[in-house]
Amino acid sequence: DSVDSLLADIDTSLRRLRTDVIDVYYNSMVESLDDVLAEDLFEAIHRAKQAGKVRHLGLSSHHGGMQAWLEAGIDCGQYEVFFIKYDFVSYPDQDEILRRAARQGIGTIVFKTNAGNRKHEVKGLEAGGLSFQQATWKWALTNPYVSSVSVTLSNFNQIQECLEAVGSSLDEREVAMLHHYGREMFNRYCRFCTTCEGSCPQHVAVADIMRYEMYFTCYGREKEAMRLYGELPEALTAAACDACVGPCDAACPFGRKVRTGLIDAHRRLEFRRA
Repeated sequence: DSVDSLLADIDTSLRRLRTDVIDVYYNSMVESLDDVLAEDLFEAIHRAKQAGKVRHLGLSSHHGGMQAWLEAGIDCGQYEVFFIKYDFVSYPDQDEILRRAARQGIGTIVFKTNAGNRKHEVKGLEAGGLSFQQATWKWALTNPYVSSVSVTLSNFNQIQECLEAVGSSLDEREVAMLHHYGREMFNRYCRFCTTCEGSCPQHVAVADIMRYEMYFTCYGREKEAMRLYGELPEALTAAACDACVGPCDAACPFGRKVRTGLIDAHRRLEFRRA
């Protein structure tokens, strides 16, 4: 977007929010280095700050390749807040990135701490009254470089669950539960890293499709998942995966059965194209 269009968007947001200033304006859904180093955005935010309309610029991503983009976000010196995916199964190098960010004065808020939210696939995971969700929040908050955890709330019971998690520490039983989940899910949980996409002869949008499947299966957002899948160009869907030998399986750095996951996702989401 141009500087002028970005400034117009900021003014529109201010009117819709009925406020005079935006505390954090996010460069959201970052999916490339070009997205991070957007000079027009930097100029627009500079002008908006001078006008007192924006206080801080943030970077937000949950893409599998975001480690490199976070590094670039730190090095360019333009960002003051990270709003990112963070979990206990993926990307151990992310802790060092968050430490670097904190040293640069960048605050970090995290989301999707539940590593795909596939707890229903692990038998007996919450035995003895344990709460997987609470444990993931507590785990994230043990990192001194994580300022806060963003969660989705749909009922009052979940508010109480959040309050209980904030008021207590991660204990040994919860750590064992997270380790158990991590072992069970290591080669079943898609990180949306897109590594396998380069091996696909049909150029299927693997990361997008697996994200929509996660919305459908694990977050109760069936209609949204189906709508998003329906908006993909036909050529990028998993329609051709049944007849494919599945080179994506060998390309996955985590050993996932990618082809099987794509076929399952297609069968769940495809019928809405009729």
